[in-house]
Amino acid sequence: MIILHVLAGIVLANFYEWFIHRYLLHGIGRLKDSVWNFHWGAHHKITRQNNGHDSTYIKGCYRLEKYGLLALFLAHVPFLYPHYVILSTLAIYGILYYKIHSYSHLNPAWCKKHLRWHWDHHMGKDQDANWCILFPLFDYILRTRVKT
Repeated sequence: MIILHVLAGIVLANFYEWFIHRYLLHGIGRLKDSVWNFHWGAHHKITRQNNGHDSTYIKGCYRLEKYGLLALFLAHVPFLYPHYVILSTLAIYGILYYKIHSYSHLNPAWCKKHLRWHWDHHMGKDQDANWCILFPLFDYILRTRVKT
């Protein structure tokens, strides 16, 4: 049963990753007045200009990304408390998401080799595809994985 709860947490987290990236960060985030504009207005531009590198992660400039992950986790606590394995999986996934996403932009050669789908998201022709960071489960399910 624990394995099923871990898998449920991973699938749920991967869906959130896909959905939030697509609709919040690339949808609302394209609006200049949006609090989420840091993603499209800064992160994508910096990454594109520097061949995958975004040094702002060194300074921890994307605090909103961290706070957003924390808020998403906290929103689940009242509903998933009895299901501590799913809740724990969401927490671990969120931490891995932030750490690996940061690492991929501080070490673009590593990203290009190990997170090709994320490299394709930033450096490919279509920056409105390949929404997943850790692994492209929902990109494949929802047919948004575009290989460069």
